[in-house]
Amino acid sequence: MGTFMGTRYEQKRIEPASLIGKKYGFLTILSVEDPGRYSRDYICNCKCDCGNTISVMDSHLKTGHTKSCGCKKRELLKTRANNLVGKEF
Repeated sequence: MGTFMGTRYEQKRIEPASLIGKKYGFLTILSVEDPGRYSRDYICNCKCDCGNTISVMDSHLKTGHTKSCGCKKRELLKTRANNLVGKEF
């Protein structure tokens, strides 16, 4: 069991200081918190281009799962709703 744990789950950790200032989508990383003992993901405190701040895991930023604080999704929903006004179904 020792070789399995050593080969699959041991990953090279990134220095948290190297993440600060990087931009993923509309989010810029301001600071990084240690994930704790049971997680490999860092918690990144980010500032969105709209001005909101959120905390998100670094893996969600790297994979593109989280690109904004939610402001872009709200804008998209508004434009879709406006496109439906006055149409018949």
